[in-house]
Amino acid sequence: AGSSNTNSELYYETVYCGTSLRFVQSGLVPDAVYFLRCRAYCGDGAPMAWSRPEEFRTEAGTLFCFDSMKCGPDILLNEDSLVASYAGDDTWSTLLGNKSFCSGVTSWEIRINQSSTAYVFIGVATSAADLHTFLGGCANGWGFIGEQALYHNREKVKIYGETFSSGDVIGVTLDLNAGTLSFSKNRKSLGIAFDKIYGELFPAVAFYNVGQEIEILSDGFKTSCPQEIFPVSPCRLNMDELSLLNELVLCIYHKQPLSYRLTTMLVDHCNRWCTSSFTRCKAVSGKDVYVSKDSPLLKRFGLTVGERVRTIYGVAEVLGAAFNRIWFRIGGSSNGSRPGPSDDGKVWFFTPQQITDGRAKKLFLRCTYDAEPAQTSEESSVSVVAMLTDRDAGASTGALQFDIATIADLVDPTKWSDDMDHLLISYLMTLAESGSGKRSAASSGTVWKVTAEQVCDNFRPLQQQLTRLAMDNHSLSHKWGISGPKRKAVLARLGLLRMFNQLLEMYLPFLISDSANCSFLPDSKAADADDFMPLQVSLPSVKHTATAQDAVVQHSFVRRSVITGPVISFTWDPIDSSSSRPSANYNSQELYIGPLHAVRRRVFQHLKLAHFLEMLRTSATRPAKTEDDYDYPDDLAHVKVNRIKAFRAREAAELLHIPGEDLLLQSMFCQLWRELREFSSDKLRISYTHPMDDGQSRTFKVKFDGEGVDDYGGPYREIFQQVCEELQISDPGESANGSKRPSSWEAQPDRQQPQVGGENGNSSVPTRCFLPLLLPTANWTASGDCKERYKYTFHPASTSPLHMELFRFMGQFVGIAVRSRITLDLSLPSFLWKCVAGERLTEADLSSFDEAAFQFVSRLRFLHFQVGAGADGGNVDNGNISSGGSGHVHFAGDDDAQEGNNKQLLQEELDELLGDLTWTAKRSDGQIVELIENGSKLPVQRADLLQYLSLYTHCRLTESSAAVEMFRCGLTSIVPECCLSLLSWQELQDFVCGQRVIDVQRLRENTEYDDDLSAEDEHIQFFWQVLAEDFSEAEKSAFLRFVWARPTLPPVGVEFSQKLRVLSAVGDDATLKPDQYLPKAHTCFFSINLPKYSSRQLMAEKLRYAIFNCTEMDADFRTTEAEVAGWGGAAGAAGGAGSLAAQADWQADLDLN
Repeated sequence: AGSSNTNSELYYETVYCGTSLRFVQSGLVPDAVYFLRCRAYCGDGAPMAWSRPEEFRTEAGTLFCFDSMKCGPDILLNEDSLVASYAGDDTWSTLLGNKSFCSGVTSWEIRINQSSTAYVFIGVATSAADLHTFLGGCANGWGFIGEQALYHNREKVKIYGETFSSGDVIGVTLDLNAGTLSFSKNRKSLGIAFDKIYGELFPAVAFYNVGQEIEILSDGFKTSCPQEIFPVSPCRLNMDELSLLNELVLCIYHKQPLSYRLTTMLVDHCNRWCTSSFTRCKAVSGKDVYVSKDSPLLKRFGLTVGERVRTIYGVAEVLGAAFNRIWFRIGGSSNGSRPGPSDDGKVWFFTPQQITDGRAKKLFLRCTYDAEPAQTSEESSVSVVAMLTDRDAGASTGALQFDIATIADLVDPTKWSDDMDHLLISYLMTLAESGSGKRSAASSGTVWKVTAEQVCDNFRPLQQQLTRLAMDNHSLSHKWGISGPKRKAVLARLGLLRMFNQLLEMYLPFLISDSANCSFLPDSKAADADDFMPLQVSLPSVKHTATAQDAVVQHSFVRRSVITGPVISFTWDPIDSSSSRPSANYNSQELYIGPLHAVRRRVFQHLKLAHFLEMLRTSATRPAKTEDDYDYPDDLAHVKVNRIKAFRAREAAELLHIPGEDLLLQSMFCQLWRELREFSSDKLRISYTHPMDDGQSRTFKVKFDGEGVDDYGGPYREIFQQVCEELQISDPGESANGSKRPSSWEAQPDRQQPQVGGENGNSSVPTRCFLPLLLPTANWTASGDCKERYKYTFHPASTSPLHMELFRFMGQFVGIAVRSRITLDLSLPSFLWKCVAGERLTEADLSSFDEAAFQFVSRLRFLHFQVGAGADGGNVDNGNISSGGSGHVHFAGDDDAQEGNNKQLLQEELDELLGDLTWTAKRSDGQIVELIENGSKLPVQRADLLQYLSLYTHCRLTESSAAVEMFRCGLTSIVPECCLSLLSWQELQDFVCGQRVIDVQRLRENTEYDDDLSAEDEHIQFFWQVLAEDFSEAEKSAFLRFVWARPTLPPVGVEFSQKLRVLSAVGDDATLKPDQYLPKAHTCFFSINLPKYSSRQLMAEKLRYAIFNCTEMDADFRTTEAEVAGWGGAAGAAGGAGSLAAQADWQADLDLN
């Protein structure tokens, strides 16, 4: 369908392609002329000629109305959404229209029906505008207020026009051909208000006072742009691309061949990528667009990629053509300076009509100071497809491009495994990070800038890793051979993953929203591959001529069926531990959330992170407004925590051997729970930043009872770390020497294995924690290699209602930390993170918390198949595991064949293991549970061994399922569930706990210095050398705790909320005698006063002493006697006659709550 008017040329947009004889198009502009033409596709896929265009005009009507989905708080709409009223008061709230404009001239009128003040804004905004402030209160809005002023980017631009209030009609004229925004009052022009405006803009209004009402006048619409093809709009929802994404997800998930449409799309994508004829740019709308550098449209206007021309917005650099438009990077200055990398977000287009009209005004001509257009990096690169003909042994010298048949063979799903795809994604991310020079949010877009040439230049290590994965997979080894995938195959598969992420980037917000709970394709219907869905593209003017090869290939495609079904299903069904028999396929049992999330490992990390952070932002609860910006909102929780009381409880447990269960409610964790349990989940989703918090977002304000500490961010972060320590601290009454867990950031490969059972019957390894919620895993005492040694699992015996409520609060606690961007030192095994993220559990997950149990199960399974299958061993999953003696397991090498040939020895070993084996399992807390009725009395027979292993593994993996479910329930009440199900368990763990390797260079890049200091000063150099070279990971973590009250840096891709400030030492003595003073930290403000130490050795010595011996906050003010009154009971618990009374008080408190 095409559209036209007297001032613009005719262009067409494909709106439907399919087999239906009836099609209804909605969303057309009222009172506009359209042309319709159609054509048929032959059986070989070649299109016939277009029919004669048919002209028609739409009826008059409203151009747009208010959008309830782009609506600030307390705004009410009437039935037709043309009238908006405000129910709030003394708080700004913004409302957008439901249609955007990006070119042409559009005007509309708005009447102020009711307003007691002049606090009303009218104007335009982008889809990224902040709806919780006034129009013009951010960089994405331009507003005209009734007080006779213009606002943009939270600044008053100028006095403008006249005042307006109730009864006035304000006209808005948005001229995107000239880049201007004008207003009128009661049909009287007020002149141009803003100039140099471009982008995708929505009509917008903003309210402040209760009772205000605004109405869109239905007879005030005029537009010169009836219908636009604008696929880079963040608000655009193309059902054709959505159906393609659905089809692609299901093909990857079910490992089915691609349909003909997807294959042709992939061919085009790979050829664009490998020939470097297209460039990917980020438009000002926030979405990426591929622009062609050799488009005929550029030749039509005599423009060359890289040259700079004058436009109505100033100097702009030509980037290429796309969607019948020419795209420019707007920026630079008239003195000849070129736009830099920071201008990458200022990419926008001009239509052919705009360029034609501009040429009459001497615009869009090359700047006189540019002798020749600059050659881009993409232009200077060599065609990779041509490179492939020289490097790949099997490549034809004449085949310079991918074709349909080749692509279909190279991306055959039977040739690629999930691990191979994950390796390719990781490889792309690595190239992107190395190209950007740093791992940060800024490198998120560079993954698209990784060229095919870069992949080929660094191909050998990648090929070796892919070959190992293929050789380890029996079904793949014979498909690739010993040399593994070639360059062309890797580029094709990478092209598929890139295409998948490109589609996903546009529609991921829709797919993970609640509105996508139901599939948009039938669940049980199989659609033919040639039954095309609606398509939206710009068609070339020349007729497509199909080759004979295309016809043969498409003929084979249309004989297949495309699997259709739901992409996502937001359900979480943990394995039922009460069931006597597990599912037959328990080892592939998944906390099912649908195919999209099953292929999450193929999604670019920066894409997942961006949407994760966006979902956190949009789902946050906005706190109540305060009269003064320095007052805290009334709905912000204020909690009191008595840390000394919690310490006394642990002291009593050690001296009096009181169980931690009896002292549970004295802990900081339970004090925090008792303070916050009165608040609903939406109040716990508040993200508030006080002006004095230096950027730290918070959900509550904390006060440490009896301590001279003001919470400006540091105590808030500190309470999270101390609660994590408290949850994981060993029971003080268990051992006289009070064993302490190793730091999570301490290197462990060469650590001496812990010993159980010491002198006087004491153990150096804890068997339980002080609080009865977590439990040290069996891997603390595992022998040999153990990837996850010092971890804590949920206590299987903690199943009381109080414990369940505390597990739920633990999930909320983690969720609040995630929202506040605070990383936690929480050492949970990987199988728990998998359960939370909704990933499938396998037998191998036993090793994350009980390595001995996993080796036991693996050995029994190996022996069963070896004895039953014969000497060759058959196809055994765990055939690489063998036993070297009683209780010792190692990976077999060349001796596997010799052991396998001695079937008698294997049979004897199996019989010996089965001799004392009954239908029972020992849980992490040491309790013996029966797998079947009377299982403790029934021996396991060889014929039932596989069933026993299945039941045993199921029992161990689900021993804490009730606690896991409550933990996840609490977490998803704070963090949207769709955020969790999109991340892999490793990404979720890194986001919650941070990475275990602290990047000192990244910290250095986020550091500021006092005015009298410089990064080149000698003691500053000592400081960074000590951190980077002298400190261990545990010491680096302790340093961050000292200066920032957090154990590690923000996750990769998350910006620092504060920068480290290195300040001079305070005081004359510290300046004159620096070697005699220690550094001083200000955790609220992430700063450190650093004396000018005379040597690197002294710098390391002073820092080590400070970070390990000066760990408490107590210097803001002096406490009074009244503030510490009533602590005698807690203090008396440490000894004497008061201990029993204190214990009785604690027990009464426990019973009361």
